[in-house]
Amino acid sequence: PPTHPGVIISCTGHGALFAEVGFNGAPISINTAAPPPAGLWTDDDHPFGMLGSPEGPTDGTSGYQEFYGVTETGIVSEGSPSGVPGMTGMAVPGIELRFEEDGELLVRGPGVSLGYYQNEAATNEMIDADGWCKTGDFVVLKPEGLHIAGRKKDIFNTSEGSNIYPTRLEGILEELPLVAEAVLLGDRRPFIAALLVPDVSKARQELGRDITEADYAQGSELHQTLMRSIARINEGLEPYEYIHKICLLKTPFQPTVRSQVGGISKTRVRRDLVDQFYQTEIQ
Repeated sequence: PPTHPGVIISCTGHGALFAEVGFNGAPISINTAAPPPAGLWTDDDHPFGMLGSPEGPTDGTSGYQEFYGVTETGIVSEGSPSGVPGMTGMAVPGIELRFEEDGELLVRGPGVSLGYYQNEAATNEMIDADGWCKTGDFVVLKPEGLHIAGRKKDIFNTSEGSNIYPTRLEGILEELPLVAEAVLLGDRRPFIAALLVPDVSKARQELGRDITEADYAQGSELHQTLMRSIARINEGLEPYEYIHKICLLKTPFQPTVRSQVGGISKTRVRRDLVDQFYQTEIQ
């Protein structure tokens, strides 16, 4: 049956299954998890591609928006149809925002939790005496709304002192058709680099031939193609965020280093293990 406008559906099916559960009748789809790759909702090859563009229903497709909130605050932002990963719109009425010096967002309002059950210490650490709740997220307030820059616990510093939010940049890299997985390097280093796992199938289509071991080397045709794409990415980044070098890996990252958690678009990287497992490639 057609989906009621007030119902939010989560489904991991595809094609006929979407239609069977009424997903194709949803006037809008809402994401409140990690910022998804830009093509997640519009790529016809992806199970969620049928949901359509963020601008709203066109030709029978559904629109989607990103909202923001954490477990302890409830919904904080009203959603954004911009289609920009991490852009979540303005704060809903009744929600107060405060930004710490390091960029962490604090929230106060009627949706903020009273605390953790029988855990006063954890409650006091999360919510202060005035009701301000620490979200643990670095957030930038832009004219079009709240933009999620990254998690406070997932940050590193280049040797010259710039703060880098690797999750955001890795998401941008993984939007490239030729990139299946990306892990950023740069903590206490003079510049940003990345370990990339190419999408072999799409690389084969791009180059018009089979991929050989030589294609993973520095300066190969595949390497140069990716560097041209990264040069275009750099145009939209701050200079201290520029990705200067890449190394192509022949196999996916080990699950102890990079793994999917909590859903289809949320990735956890054990950055403390990257140097240990990929020391040769990094050098």
